[in-house]
Amino acid sequence: MKLHSFSNQAKLINSFCSMRGFLLLVLAVMASFFTPGYATANETFPIYRGFNVDANKVSQQDINDLAATGANIVRITFNNLPMMDKTPPYAISPAAMEKLDRILDWCVAAKIRVIVDPHTFPGTNLNVTTMPDDPLWRDFAFHARIVSFWSELSRRYKDRGQVIFAYDLLNEPNLPDSAKKGGPADWNLLASKIVAAIRVNDKTRYLVIEPMGKKLVSGIWVNNIDGLDSLELPQDSRLVVSPHMYLPLKFSHQGVFSYFNKAYSYPSKIDGVTWNKAALRKALEPVVRFQKRYDVPILVGEFSAARWIGDSGNQYLRDLIDIFEENGWSWTYHAFRAAGVWDAEMSNVNEKDQVRYKDTPRMKMLKGYLSRNKPAPL
Repeated sequence: MKLHSFSNQAKLINSFCSMRGFLLLVLAVMASFFTPGYATANETFPIYRGFNVDANKVSQQDINDLAATGANIVRITFNNLPMMDKTPPYAISPAAMEKLDRILDWCVAAKIRVIVDPHTFPGTNLNVTTMPDDPLWRDFAFHARIVSFWSELSRRYKDRGQVIFAYDLLNEPNLPDSAKKGGPADWNLLASKIVAAIRVNDKTRYLVIEPMGKKLVSGIWVNNIDGLDSLELPQDSRLVVSPHMYLPLKFSHQGVFSYFNKAYSYPSKIDGVTWNKAALRKALEPVVRFQKRYDVPILVGEFSAARWIGDSGNQYLRDLIDIFEENGWSWTYHAFRAAGVWDAEMSNVNEKDQVRYKDTPRMKMLKGYLSRNKPAPL
């Protein structure tokens, strides 16, 4: 009798333990859905390949022509049509919202996804990038305005569907050397505020975070790729990290700025460094390290070279894209019909020739890579 009773008790305990184990397993699985983390490379994340376009200039025909190249994504930059006024009362621009609505409709019809990039905000002196001396990095009031903007934009477009792939939180955050953790020049802090504000309205849209650049007291620039070592990601399950790649600037921007002479070829030695594919791969090593550390998708949001550099510029771009492809990174070429400096449809050798041609060597090269795209999920 005692043996029989003991046997029954043992079975009961065993059953309870099995049930307890099952319940713990269920709770663990449920927790995995609700616990914030990083968007991992193991998750299904297709490679996107496309272009930057200027929201102020782009037309429906441009979007259709861009789609015909094979691009499956477009990064819409609002530098020439600011989405938020830079002067009081810092209102969101109705004209910019109206243009974005039209662009989204065009992209749905063309089956292209969109990255919304405001590109400029109150507190930034330039429309094309941020600078270390911008008021943004000295006053928390500008944080509040930017966070307010993203709160309103994400509320407005939360039900817009998959055409909006991502929001690019701030273009090229270049910090002062005096940046302190917890202060107005703490990009990690501002990025976390923006992410939290967007997630109140939109839980699923990807959020693009760019690494910071920095100007040291010595005058030396720490480029945004090396700035990845200082980037701290918010806990969120749908982030994309987006460095820009123009190194070496003396080559990619020759003739763009007056202080960069048209004197360089590729591959060649510039400032004591032999720039070739191996050097480009080395320059991009911080991106590879960061991706391995956080296991997040990478989007090279901008890269280019002055279009008149000829075969030399095209080889530079080909080597860059090869490296992007080796690492499974998405990319958007800068830029499609936005500025003659970068326009791949214009002459690759003659700066003064502003005619657009059906197939320049650069555009043929880009189309070769774009042909690898899969249709965007819309």
